[in-house]
Amino acid sequence: MKRKILIIVGFVLIALSLGALLARPYMPEWTFKFVMNQIEKDNYAIVFESPEIELDEMQEELLKKVLETLSYEVQGSRIEGDLAYVTVDFTFMDLGQLILNNYQRLIEIVLGDFTDIFDHLMSGSLEQVMIQGLLTLLEDDGIEIPLMVKEVDVLLERSGLFWTPVITEEWLEAVFELDQLELNLENFLQ
Repeated sequence: MKRKILIIVGFVLIALSLGALLARPYMPEWTFKFVMNQIEKDNYAIVFESPEIELDEMQEELLKKVLETLSYEVQGSRIEGDLAYVTVDFTFMDLGQLILNNYQRLIEIVLGDFTDIFDHLMSGSLEQVMIQGLLTLLEDDGIEIPLMVKEVDVLLERSGLFWTPVITEEWLEAVFELDQLELNLENFLQ
């Protein structure tokens, strides 16, 4: 009887070990999907509550609009020692293209409320005028929202048996092409 129990326990341990070895290559992908599901479930609260990201009310509202269009598809992953890279195609609103496609309508919106523009000009926050214009433009149901697809390698670090995503401000800027968006805003304002 003891021998049968030992054989069964041995088979269970071998099966669990084999299962862990076979699942290992997929752990980073599963971790990424789990983290993204949690972030989406919490309506991106981790982004808005992060002490590293400082947004005013209008910037936060614009980011919420962008995140509403966010979707992703995992393409694969690779493990290099204690680091893993999950290749993901992110799809999200292309604000730069939205500005280019609707610049005349945006000018009408921005120039429509001259007192608001004057107040912002006097306070030195022309960026706020643009953000408010974009938010007003996005309220129009007739506006076609351009989307862009960006392939990104998401870095994960091994933390014991688990993987932890490593997302920095530089990574976010690269993914969402924030430098290009700022350049489009500056060109529009000139």
